[in-house]
Amino acid sequence: MKMVFLVVDDVMLIRRLVKNILVDAGYPDVLDAENGKEAIRILNTEDVDFVITDWLLPGISGIELVKYIRKSPDMVHLPIIMLSSIDDKGEILKAVRAK
Repeated sequence: MKMVFLVVDDVMLIRRLVKNILVDAGYPDVLDAENGKEAIRILNTEDVDFVITDWLLPGISGIELVKYIRKSPDMVHLPIIMLSSIDDKGEILKAVRAK
């Protein structure tokens, strides 16, 4: 079964690392974006099955990206993993509850 992943992070090294992990795990179809605006463009033009995004992005944040996805009828159920070094429980709950 083909799955297309979208990896969103402003750090190229992180994007490459996550992409390599996915490819090594048998998921060769990995798109990447360096910011939220680019991610939204990809989400609107490609069939993406899974999003892995950083929290802290320039311009449109990871939280704003999640909210955009959750408000889009075609993407409302799209699985999302958010990466972050943030360890504040209140901030983490914001990510989990983003709608």
